[in-house]
Amino acid sequence: METSKFLGILLIILALIIVFSIGGYFLFLKSAGVTTKIQPKLIKQTTINKLATDTHPDLYYVDLEYNPKTNLISQLSTGTTKGDLPPLFPSQPPNDPNEFIYRLEVVSNKNELLQKGWSTTAKKILQTAKGDLDFRVTTVYAQGAIIRLFYPDGSIAWTGQI
Repeated sequence: METSKFLGILLIILALIIVFSIGGYFLFLKSAGVTTKIQPKLIKQTTINKLATDTHPDLYYVDLEYNPKTNLISQLSTGTTKGDLPPLFPSQPPNDPNEFIYRLEVVSNKNELLQKGWSTTAKKILQTAKGDLDFRVTTVYAQGAIIRLFYPDGSIAWTGQI
């Protein structure tokens, strides 16, 4: 019992020594004129005069509508824009009844393959009130290039020219 009281008192004395030494250290720093002030650093502001899309190539897009009843795709509109190409899968994604899957090929007027890959989008995102699927195909812009879309079974779904 005496030993535990002695150890308890010793522990309290040790804690007080630590607290007072830390406090004394900070008082010493304050008396020595050492202070810490946060000085905001001024940064020169510049004006943005070039958008990120200015360095991207021109893209061609075509808005299409797929009718699941007739299995036909019709063209709604076309245009050009700037930006990044949407990613394409190098191989065919697994067939899923909830996904609209097609393969895209873009061939230049010199018969060079410019773009090729698979795309997939959830049907519920594309579906219109009529039940058709409206979607946009974005490709590299190359005057006179041929755009071909294929169904997963390999049959041609739609063909157009830039």
